[in-house]
Amino acid sequence: MRKPVLYLSLLVITAVILIIPAIATLAQVQDSGACDELEGPPKGLCYVYCEVMQCDSDSISVGAEYCGRVYDKFVEYTGALPPCEEEACSAVNTEACGG
Repeated sequence: MRKPVLYLSLLVITAVILIIPAIATLAQVQDSGACDELEGPPKGLCYVYCEVMQCDSDSISVGAEYCGRVYDKFVEYTGALPPCEEEACSAVNTEACGG
């Protein structure tokens, strides 16, 4: 009688051990942001612009002047728009984004 309970317990423990890494991987994928593919200063500037100051949204957490400074530095380093702005341009209005 004890063997079926032991096998069932081992099955449940094994299933939990296998499921936990899958859940952790899924959480990482959901957390990945627009700046993840960048490196060095552009990644930091992108993170500050898009995630911290939220300059690409209607709820900017700082003044527009500060967003403009970070935006200009990002463009200076990369020659491109911050990724969060590219997403907004392609999703909403490409004319407002220079093309």
